[in-house]
Amino acid sequence: MTAKVEKIMYLATCGGDNPEKACVPFVLATAALAMDIKATIVLQSNGVYLVKEDYRKNMLPGGGFPNIDKLFKDFLEYGGELFVCGPCIKERNIDPSELPEGSRIGAAGQVEKAAKAWIQECIECGLCSYVCPTHLPLLERIRSGKWAIEQAGKA
Repeated sequence: MTAKVEKIMYLATCGGDNPEKACVPFVLATAALAMDIKATIVLQSNGVYLVKEDYRKNMLPGGGFPNIDKLFKDFLEYGGELFVCGPCIKERNIDPSELPEGSRIGAAGQVEKAAKAWIQECIECGLCSYVCPTHLPLLERIRSGKWAIEQAGKA
């Protein structure tokens, strides 16, 4: 029998508009990686600005946390997975060449596909739907997916 792989996904929707909130997904995801939990961060909304090294270099979140550039680089160095919302970077005129090596670009449908493996862990906060620039009903889809999984288990 194979051991269950623990995993967690964080949404990062803030950038320089709120450095403290912008650092939280990176602090938590890096801590998860240190506990051998596979961690993914999805950058959406203003969070996509964090792919720009010049942008994040001088962002100090306060609270004793290091600058966001260090948190960002540590997360990637420790094996974190970074997923960047394609419509969000397009809306903010961010060139895909500015993305760090190993990051993946996708639209909500691809985030949704990636999230299928994580769907049972979703706490249904609705943040993904709130910040989606394409206004997809992601929370409804997550709930439908959970229901389908539940129904399949009853069969």
